Amino acid sequence: MLKRALCVFVALSSLLAGCAGHSVVPSVGGSHVSPFVLQPNGPSPSPWQFFANNATYGVFVAGPDGKMWSTGGSYPNFYFNRVDPSTLSVQQFPQPAGGAGYLTAGPDGNVWFCSGNGAGYITPQGAVTTFSGPVVECSGMSLGPDGNLWIADRFAPAIVRVTTSGVFTQFTPPHPSCQLFAIVGGKDSLVWFTELCNEGPTLGSYVGNINTTTLAMQDWFIKNPPGGRHDRGLTEISSGSNGDAFADDASNEALVRVTEAGVVKVFFDGLVRFAASGGQENVSTLWGDEDGSLMAAYPVRGGALQTYQLPAGHYLDGPPVLGPDLNVWFGSGVYVMRMISTNPSSASLGVGQQQPVTITETKCKACIWSASSSDSTIATVTPVSGNQFTITAVGSGSATISVQDKHQNVTDVAVTVN
Repeated sequence: MLKRALCVFVALSSLLAGCAGHSVVPSVGGSHVSPFVLQPNGPSPSPWQFFANNATYGVFVAGPDGKMWSTGGSYPNFYFNRVDPSTLSVQQFPQPAGGAGYLTAGPDGNVWFCSGNGAGYITPQGAVTTFSGPVVECSGMSLGPDGNLWIADRFAPAIVRVTTSGVFTQFTPPHPSCQLFAIVGGKDSLVWFTELCNEGPTLGSYVGNINTTTLAMQDWFIKNPPGGRHDRGLTEISSGSNGDAFADDASNEALVRVTEAGVVKVFFDGLVRFAASGGQENVSTLWGDEDGSLMAAYPVRGGALQTYQLPAGHYLDGPPVLGPDLNVWFGSGVYVMRMISTNPSSASLGVGQQQPVTITETKCKACIWSASSSDSTIATVTPVSGNQFTITAVGSGSATISVQDKHQNVTDVAVTVN
């Protein structure tokens, strides 16, 4: 366990806007603050783990460096959090003057974000580079399958491609009188987006995509149910691991699924979502409901909606996001999908004695674990086979045997040698 949805083909018009300039903020090394503390809630072992003192840490994103990133702070001191999933140790780096929002993992090993009228990135070491651009108001950023960053510019409106060298290219969306609300990179050269049209003959919402190779666009009109509402429309979108797009119809408490072939299906499930993230193992998309008290997931190959009710008094406080540890991170904590445990969880031994240890882990196939000792002069640990290890008592004192899987999930065995 952690310690821690009529097909319309639209001609494309595009405008090229080169990078108007960029700035670099040198790394300040990053301050190492006190590690985040997760506390279980409910009967042990509980998958729900919440940050101590009801702390919240914003919208997390899994970085290309294997760490979880978020933004935080208050005026005038805003910063990035960089969290190690296995130890919950955290580094904080200052944000640029233009701020930072819609963090996404870049193709270059850095974390990218919207900033001011442009974009930027932060390296794992905390060095920030920003590029000025033509963005009016960013309402989403995502890594595309072409290796570029893609921005939904809500009020331009425009779909904006950004290269890692800071070159911006604007593409006019299918319905330029509407607003772009969300964007996400998919499979097979596609970037998906949502459009909300509040007035005129195109009243309603659309799910669309742009082919990053041909730059052709297409979209699908999402009809409201009889007596349905359209005041909020499709405001969130996610791409499943099977290439389908999933969009949130918050007005009508429904989920819209559009396949790459243009097949639209609407699920009226009564959930009003506020956030979405990408696929996790057999799950296409993860969502949180509007008040943050429920987490939901749809299987890739169909099947029933899976829901996860948060314990009373706790809320997501941010979208559920799959971490490099294959657990689900959100603003106020972590849902542990991969529960790792040992039997026994502690041992009291005499010098020279040995203790076999068996490891179990939920939702884990072909697992590989490693184990280490905090003090090999007191206790050592050696692998036997598969999920079996042996602890050997060497000298008097206390030591901790840490067992870790390849996804950074960790559990400890407390050893006392008499």
